[in-house]
Amino acid sequence: MDYKLEISNYIKIQNLTNDQIYNLLTPSINITMGDYSLPCFTFAKVLKKSPTIIAEQLVNTIQTNEWLNKVQAVNGYVNFYLNRQVVSSKVLANTLQKGENFAKTNEGNNKTIVMDYSSVNIAKQMHIGHLFTTTIGNSLSKIYKFLGYKTVGLNYLGDYGVQFGNIIAAHKIFGSEEQLKNEGIDYVQKMYAKSKEQIAIDEDFEQLGKDWFLKIENKDKEATRLFDLFKQATLEDVMPIFELLDITFDEWKGELYYSDKMDNVIKQLNEKGLLQKSRGRQIVDLEQDNLKVAVIVKEDGTTRYITRDLAAAIDRYKKYEFEKCLYITAYEQNLHFAQFFKILEKLGYEFSKKLMHVSYGRVRLPEGKLSSRYGAKALLKDIFKSSITQAEKIIEAKNPELKNKKHVAKTVGVGAVVYGALANNKSKDSVFNLDEALSFEGETAPYMQYTYARCNSIIKKYENLNLSNNIVADYSGINSDEAFEIIKIINNFNNTIKQAAYKYEPSIISKAIMNLSKNFNKFYHEYKIIDENEQITKARVNLTIATQTALKLGLNLLGINVVEEM
Repeated sequence: MDYKLEISNYIKIQNLTNDQIYNLLTPSINITMGDYSLPCFTFAKVLKKSPTIIAEQLVNTIQTNEWLNKVQAVNGYVNFYLNRQVVSSKVLANTLQKGENFAKTNEGNNKTIVMDYSSVNIAKQMHIGHLFTTTIGNSLSKIYKFLGYKTVGLNYLGDYGVQFGNIIAAHKIFGSEEQLKNEGIDYVQKMYAKSKEQIAIDEDFEQLGKDWFLKIENKDKEATRLFDLFKQATLEDVMPIFELLDITFDEWKGELYYSDKMDNVIKQLNEKGLLQKSRGRQIVDLEQDNLKVAVIVKEDGTTRYITRDLAAAIDRYKKYEFEKCLYITAYEQNLHFAQFFKILEKLGYEFSKKLMHVSYGRVRLPEGKLSSRYGAKALLKDIFKSSITQAEKIIEAKNPELKNKKHVAKTVGVGAVVYGALANNKSKDSVFNLDEALSFEGETAPYMQYTYARCNSIIKKYENLNLSNNIVADYSGINSDEAFEIIKIINNFNNTIKQAAYKYEPSIISKAIMNLSKNFNKFYHEYKIIDENEQITKARVNLTIATQTALKLGLNLLGINVVEEM
């Protein structure tokens, strides 16, 4: 039950809608001042009264009920106090009955959301810069699925450019397929480096690379065969990362797939009178929209990334008729996407309004020890490997008798990296510190995974008591501030998930489940959960089960798994 919504329905203020009142209602910062507060300062000018008088008058119009214990006016605020026992019993009954579906809705109603994220670059390895696009995309996909949407995950491969012709040229002169077979991605990168060396000293080599790229575009049999081998070597290198994260994609189409669809885009731009010539280039002038000039075709006649994005978006909408299409990339590409969306709008495509650039800040490693550990490239596979290895050492030191240590270390190590990317607001630049992320104390994934395992241990201990199933829970046993904070977080979990979806912000869930973990651990240390009083024990165990359920759901929506024992 959304108690905030119910409270907002009781409040009637001149010229304000229920939605406006709902948005003004906020959870009380100090729990002694109630559970929700309505600041009345906003209404003073309209109602021509002081906030204190408005608050006192509002209190007289609101009746308490079964779940609303008290309404109080304090210094221009109206504070609402929920009935803890009634609310706790309702929230826990719902959670225990529905399990991980306790916060589920079907508001998506099977509408399609297309998600373009991760974007593997052929002939390159995934590095720290891919961490955010991959984890944010995966989490948002899970969140939308939970809300009833059909999600389509696209890995839009970076597989277009003359550099691939250069690699083939270097391979033909300096390499062999045997080396490619034995060395994989390392060989491909070696040929890329070799091609750059040759371009600097040999003009003929540069032309040779262009010729091979043209053959790739024209689907020449030999060029296509070799390029597919380079693609395969790249994917073989990155697939273990996706397997670690349990991520699958519905499509692996790259830029090259749209190479024969760009002429149609250019034709449409011409027909609409949008394409202009400027210094040998073909451009769309977006200066009047404060978006500068978008170059569609370069001086040498080759297309640009934006041209292929236009073709891809048109193709995707024809195929999926999506409700939204999300592009999850760093904020450095803000201008690119703003131009791309505006051009589609000018071409008359209504679906341009359904495109969204979900941007995020830069991520870097801290200077010094950690940075030198991974080198300049900071490869993602090395970071995951190191995280799992360190987790294994920590677990060995803390609990050498633990069963399935390898599995636990893998789950903890991967979770630490994922949460490190999703803990804070995505728009901020961040420093990813693996040593901090692996701590079992503080705001980390291992801390929450340990809280989940602690809940599991308590539940098992209770089950081993073999008490009667007919015991009625006494919810006076969970009347504490810590316990009721847990209840409110669980009760509000559906709104938390919806907010994360609407704002494209997984950290909203991260913060909620971290808050849940902290409050449960406070409760655990302050109160004996398995009590002499069986009815109080029942209430506290029910709270523990609900906490465990919400933690598992929240972590899973972030793309983090749990372990039963740590």
